[in-house]
Amino acid sequence: AADETVTINLDVSGTDLEDFDSEDAHDSKDLRIVYQVAKIIGTELDMDLMLDKISSLAGQAVSADQVYIFLRSPGKKEFSLEASWEREPEETPQVSRGIIKRVIKFNKAVLTSDASLDERFSSSQSVMLKALKSVICAPLVGHAQINGVIYLSSGRTTGAFRSEDLELITAIAIQTGVAIQSLVAAQTQERM
Repeated sequence: AADETVTINLDVSGTDLEDFDSEDAHDSKDLRIVYQVAKIIGTELDMDLMLDKISSLAGQAVSADQVYIFLRSPGKKEFSLEASWEREPEETPQVSRGIIKRVIKFNKAVLTSDASLDERFSSSQSVMLKALKSVICAPLVGHAQINGVIYLSSGRTTGAFRSEDLELITAIAIQTGVAIQSLVAAQTQERM
């Protein structure tokens, strides 16, 4: 009885497999990007270089026009621009303080297809003055502490980002937040 062979026939024809392949390809791309971020974090010990590489990778992954990484100044509530990537260099960063403040306040990523029409930001002067379109902003959290935000925008069109892009950027933000916390802890340890 131990030598008995069991054969199972699987029918792999039909549209279900085609749908799976399409979704699988998207998931596979996202997984490769998350892997690349992990590789950057695992090999790059210089904070500035790490953030530059991550901002570039994130921007290219979701076809953003601009990516900015703001970090909290140690012991303060202020955030400063630490890394950026721009498809076409801008004179000044096109960011909304209102969107960033919301992300920090609620510790939750934001996706807006047209920031100028989004009720959440209707009172934000920066959104209206800059006529911001598609924006993703996610907190960089490490050990339950907000270390900064990653802010991506596309001014070309409304709806440039999808919910899948928000999920990918959130995954990148989580990895980056933990990496920042670890690098800061290592630097503090070295000074002692």
